[in-house]
This record gives sequence, structure tokens and C-alpha cells, in this order.
Amino acid sequence: MKLTDNQKQIVLAVLLVLLVPFLYLFGFVHPIADDLGFAYQSQQAPLWEVLVNLYFKSNGLYTGNLIMLLFPFSLSDLLYYRMFLLGAFLLFSLSIFFVINVVFPTLKLIDKTIVSLLFLLTVLSSTTQLSEAFYWQTSVAYYQFSLTLVMLYLGFLVQYFQRKFILNKLVHQLILILMLVFIIGIKESIALIMGFVAALLFYYSYFKTKEDKIFFLVQFIIALIGISVVAFAPGNDYRMENYSNTKNFSHSLLYTVMQMGRFTLKWVVALSGILFVFIVAELHQKATPILKKLDWKIASIIFLGILFLCIFPAYWATGILGQHRTLNLASVFFVLFLLVLAINQGAYFTKHLSFNPTKRIAFFCLVFLLAGNGGMVISDILSGSVKSYDKQLTERAELIQQTQSTANLPLLVNSPKSLFVVDIQADTTHWINQSYLLEVK
Repeated sequence: MKLTDNQKQIVLAVLLVLLVPFLYLFGFVHPIADDLGFAYQSQQAPLWEVLVNLYFKSNGLYTGNLIMLLFPFSLSDLLYYRMFLLGAFLLFSLSIFFVINVVFPTLKLIDKTIVSLLFLLTVLSSTTQLSEAFYWQTSVAYYQFSLTLVMLYLGFLVQYFQRKFILNKLVHQLILILMLVFIIGIKESIALIMGFVAALLFYYSYFKTKEDKIFFLVQFIIALIGISVVAFAPGNDYRMENYSNTKNFSHSLLYTVMQMGRFTLKWVVALSGILFVFIVAELHQKATPILKKLDWKIASIIFLGILFLCIFPAYWATGILGQHRTLNLASVFFVLFLLVLAINQGAYFTKHLSFNPTKRIAFFCLVFLLAGNGGMVISDILSGSVKSYDKQLTERAELIQQTQSTANLPLLVNSPKSLFVVDIQADTTHWINQSYLLEVK
């Protein structure tokens, strides 16, 4: 970066300060709904029996369910719950640094750290549903953790094409395959995305480079097997029975296209993403050559394919968009696309931008503070709704422990948008209400 060492240190400090409010929120998170159900199931039988039961009666997520069951907690002691979420966030942040380190191998450490923080802050700013992305164990285990592994996989993949192997080529191939198998078992949407990536890699090796065709064919076949294990699990039918308009192709396709346009436009007009491109574009000459060859138009088509896979399966299985958790996945891939765009079109951007890097970063920080999730988090903290949320849920847990009933639980008042996932329902027999009772049995 065309900044002095002192300027870089100031920029680094400012970016870390912008991250502080998001880290602060981890001290106020509380479990709800699925969190409580999995915590209860993890204590009812040996781990293997619970996993088999989930496969036949809930879903086929062989590694995703394992992650959820390995981290039980208690409503009376939330330290482990909060440490899990904070640890997952830090791992995600480190995976971003790993990718940036692979993409810009010759940059100084401080430059890599700054770019990594800009990447992370762009993700935080554009994430569709912040609470479900980082502050709810169920979503973190199934979605954020899968993204962490995807980032590592992509980093190892770039190293593979660079012929920078871990020990040797065979070991590197084995690591990529094992990671692929593990990632596919975490969540259906990420399984389809990795299958799509495996198909693209096979096509690229077979028709373009004519190299490593056997390896990428094997990887593609393994991806198909893993996806089949997840997709054809008997438990999937149980879930789909709860929805009426399932497997409606025309409805699913129409609404998927509409949602693709909606969220793509939302991310494109977000200034943080645009500014991220303008800042990183200056470093395009430092990027690894393999990414310089990836045309941004091809990258945009790949992103749209991933976005389709984040939306269509939900409509197909339920008839509705449902949760925004899958869009949280897409928002990260969108920032990855922006990274490719910045590298591919870096010369053009740097030639036509009249304001210097210091102003670009300052503008990025200002936009981050005033708009998107950055502004929302600060507003939630300053308004006192975060502490109020913590107080209300703490009192609710104590009341449940005392009465062993959910009959007279008050609804949350003035919940912070940055932390709120879902609340109990007016119907005391609703499964969300009843999930609290699982913790006192």
C-alpha cells in the first residue's frame, strides 16, 4: 500500500477499533430454539446413536450435526456458549487472513493484516442477518464454520495450483479431498456449492489445463457421493412434510431469480463493498498470477451460480425463502468476488481513481460507521438495547429454572437487531417455548 509505516499503523488501529463493537456483542448472546434442542439431545444417548437418529428423523448433515452435539451448554452458565461463538468468529477471521496471505504472498505482514480486516469488515457490513451469522450457535455451527473451512479449502486450492504443496502433492490432494468431504456434510446449501466448485474444477482440468484430470475427477465423484448422502437422508422427508408448497419448480425458479436480483442489487449499492474494491485494487500487481488470469466476468457468473444455490433449494424444499442464513453464505462469496474483481481490474481502477488510498480508507471507515450493520451495532449498544436484551433473557432463564414452566414468560421488549434471532410464541405449546423446558429436565 502507498502509505507510510506510521499511516499503516494508524489504519490498522482504526480498523481494529471498528471491530471492537462486534466483539463486545459476544458478551451478551443467549441460546434459543434449536440451540436448546441440540444441547438436550447431546445428553440423551451416546453420540453415535444421536447422530444416526438425526440422519433418519431430521437431516443428513453428518458433520454439521456432529459439530452441534459436541458443544453442549447450560442456561445457568453461558460462558462456554459465548466462548464457542467468539472462538468460531476468530477462526473465521484467521481463515480470511490465510486466504489473503495466499493471494498476496509478497505483501508485508501489516499490509496483509489491513487487507484481511477490510475483507472481514466488508463481510460484517453486508451480512444479510448479522445475528444468525455470528451470534447464534445453530447458525454458526452449520453456516459460519462451513465458510471458515471453505476459505481454508480455497487457500489450499490456490496453493495446489501454485505447486506449493503441504509435504508433497499426494498429501495435499488428500487434504483437499478430506476437507471437501467434511464441508459437504455440514449443510445442504454449502454441499451444493462445493459440488458446483468441484464440477468447475473438473471442467477446468479436463478441457482447459489438461492437468490433474484424474484428481479432480475423483474429487468431483466424491463430492457427488457426499451430496447424495446429505440429500437422500430419510430425515429430509420429515422436515418437508411441515411445508405445503414444496417441489414447485416454476414457483421456486421465479422467486429465486427475483431474490437474486434483490440481494445482488443490495450488495452492489453498498458503498463498503465498492470501497473495498477501490482500496484493494491498488495491490493488483502483488496478487498471485493464477488469480490475475481469472476473468472477473467468469467470476461473476460463478458467483451468480453460487447465489442461485443459496436460494433455490430453500424454495424447492419449503416454498418460501425462509431464513436468511443461506444469504449470509452468499454475502461472503460476494466479497470473494469483489476481491477477484479488484485484482482483475486493478489497473483500470487505480488509473481512474483521483482520491488517494488514505482518503479511500477514511471513507470506508465513515461509511462502515454510518451505514449497514456497523451503524446498527453501534446504535444497539448506545441505545442500551443490548444490555436490556441480556437482562431480559437472564431473568427468563432464572424464572424457568424456578417454575419449570413457560406459561407466564414475558416476550422480549426492544430487542437489538444485531443479536435478536427469534422469540418465544404466544402459544405456550410452541416448540420454541418448549425447548426451554428441555434444559430443566
